Amino acid sequence: MGSKKPKIDSDILKETKLCGKNHACLDRADSLCPVNFSVADNMLFVSKDINKACNYYTPFGYGGLCNCPVRKKLYSDHNR
Repeated sequence: MGSKKPKIDSDILKETKLCGKNHACLDRADSLCPVNFSVADNMLFVSKDINKACNYYTPFGYGGLCNCPVRKKLYSDHNR
C-alpha cells in the first residue's frame, strides 16, 4: 500500500458500520490485521494480536476470522 492512502468505494465504507477504529487501517498499515490466509475471498483468517477490540473479529482456533468489508477489500485489491 505504500504511503498513499488506498481508495475504498463509499458503499463498502458505509457497509462497515461497526468499525470502532474509524477505519484506521486506511491511514496506518500497521493497524491492519495480519492475514494468515483467505477462503474464497469471503473470509479472512487473521492473527489475533491486534484484533481484541474489533467488532468484525471472531476468535477461532489460534487466530480468528475477519468479516470486515474494508479489510476484505484491502486484502483482495492489495494482497495485504
